[in-house]
Amino acid sequence: MSLRDFIATNTSFDQSISIITGIAAGVAGNVVFSGSVESAVAILQGISALSGLVLAAATFVCTMTYSSPSKYMKIVRSQFSTVLQRNWFAILGSCLIAALLPLLAILFIHEASEVAIGLGTYSVIILVCSFLRAMYWLKTTLFMDLQSDLTPNPYIVQPSTVTSHSNNAEDHTRSRVAA
Repeated sequence: MSLRDFIATNTSFDQSISIITGIAAGVAGNVVFSGSVESAVAILQGISALSGLVLAAATFVCTMTYSSPSKYMKIVRSQFSTVLQRNWFAILGSCLIAALLPLLAILFIHEASEVAIGLGTYSVIILVCSFLRAMYWLKTTLFMDLQSDLTPNPYIVQPSTVTSHSNNAEDHTRSRVAA
C-alpha cells in the first residue's frame, strides 16, 4: 500500500496531524502571538467563515461523487463504499468542527489564550486536510467520468461502422418490382 493510499483510506491521519500541531501551537502560543485580542478574534472569525465555505464546497463534491452516472464511478462506489463513507463523514464532520471550534476559542481568548491559539491552529490544519481530501475525491470523480465517457461501450454499435445491408436488399426488391 502506497503512502497516498494509506492517507486516502485512513482519515485518522488528518486528526493526528491537526492535534499535534494544535498542541504545539498552544504551547508556543504565548511566545509567538504578540497581537491584540481584537486581531485574534478577527482571525478566528475568518477561520470559521472559511470553514463554512469549504464545507459547502465539500458538500457539492460529495453530492457529485455519489450521483455520478459514470459506469466507473458506480464500480468505485460499490467496491469502496466503506472507504467513501468514512472519507465523506470525516470531511464533512471535520469542516463543521473547524467552523465551530474557532467560535468556541473566542470564549477563551482572554483567560487562556494558549487554548484559543491551539484550537484555532487545529481548525486551520484540519480544514486544510479536509479540503485536500475533498479535492482528491473531486479529481477522482472527474477522472472516472472522463474515462467512462472516452471508453466505448462494447454493446453499442458506433454509427460510423454501421453498413446498410437492409437498404441494399430494398433496392434489389424495388428494381425487380419495377422490371
